[in-house]
Amino acid sequence: MRRIIGKHTIADVYGTSRSLLSDKAKLKEIIADALAEERFNILSIVGHKFSTEGEGVTLLVLLAESHASIHTYPEFNFASLDVYSCGDQDPESVVRAICKKLGVSFSREFSVSRVCQASSRAGNDLEGSIFVGLENYDHGDLDATTRFHFREIGEAIWGSYISDNITGGVFQGRRERNRDINLSWQHVSSEHGLVFGTSRARMQKDRDGRRIIFEDWRVLSERPERAGRSRLIEI
Repeated sequence: MRRIIGKHTIADVYGTSRSLLSDKAKLKEIIADALAEERFNILSIVGHKFSTEGEGVTLLVLLAESHASIHTYPEFNFASLDVYSCGDQDPESVVRAICKKLGVSFSREFSVSRVCQASSRAGNDLEGSIFVGLENYDHGDLDATTRFHFREIGEAIWGSYISDNITGGVFQGRRERNRDINLSWQHVSSEHGLVFGTSRARMQKDRDGRRIIFEDWRVLSERPERAGRSRLIEI
């Protein structure tokens, strides 16, 4: 049985001024206004302005209907943004409104329906799942704002993640026969710069039936290498 859970619109936008893409307060105002105009309900907004490279900004908006985010790269006059809605509101309209307010010269947009297919859930345990950081040990970059989006087809697992101090996070790997997950990953950290490494993870359920991922990770981009453990919980 297939059921459409929500609609997700993603856009790459070009041509916005460097000064605007570096202005955290103005970007927050633009996104909040566009969401309000389309009747989205904002619960909270978190963001970070980076002090290195192009002084880009990352904003994550937690919505009653799901989320919206923007990541800016002023040195390239470029930004990537996404809006996900599990309600009646249209994320495409929000993306178009943000693009207009940003004064973009060109944009590439696409939308996908997020579908729950119960019959395939056993084979694709993580397909379409979203996890957030629950606990981190040994000075890792993960925290409570870290949000992971998982895809899974067959043995292949991949996805992306962002947080207040992480941008451009991507991972890929496979599920082993014993159900453990082996992943390679990389992201840009506000503290450590470009970071990449590997991890091995396993999934369990807590007393309330929520799925928790226990991850043993190793950073390979640093000498000496860092290693530690994290916990993620499904939302």
